[in-house]
Amino acid sequence: TIAVYATALGDLGVLEAREAVSRLVATVRWLPTVAEIRDSVIEARFKFPTTEAALIELRANIQRAGAYSGLTRWSHPVLAAAADSVGWFRLANGDNPSADHAQFVAAYTSLRKSAVTEASLSSAGIRPAAAPLPFGYGVGLLTVDRSPQWA
Repeated sequence: TIAVYATALGDLGVLEAREAVSRLVATVRWLPTVAEIRDSVIEARFKFPTTEAALIELRANIQRAGAYSGLTRWSHPVLAAAADSVGWFRLANGDNPSADHAQFVAAYTSLRKSAVTEASLSSAGIRPAAAPLPFGYGVGLLTVDRSPQWA
């Protein structure tokens, strides 16, 4: 088992992997799997906001920008992708903000998970079995410099 873990995690930095294992041992019931360790490293590497922080940021952008999506400022590109997938006008002006915000959270959670999986596979030198996410919604989203849009 140790040899399998060492081989499967060999592309990760030793300190990153140790920190991930420490986090997981403190928060999960069983010995962490290779996939859990890899995902934890990627999550830490790309500093994804929590779901609660994403909602706070969404509400702040709605107050600041109103219907004008060009005035939004996002701390992370996956947040902007989630807002784009739901539709900014709907998020800012919809008749049912609770449902719209729930859709934003669902989109953010899904895009974040997909980006983590794609980045983890890419880091390991493995091509994903499924078609990659559309441009701007996967690893490319995490590595493309779109800094003028992000705060």
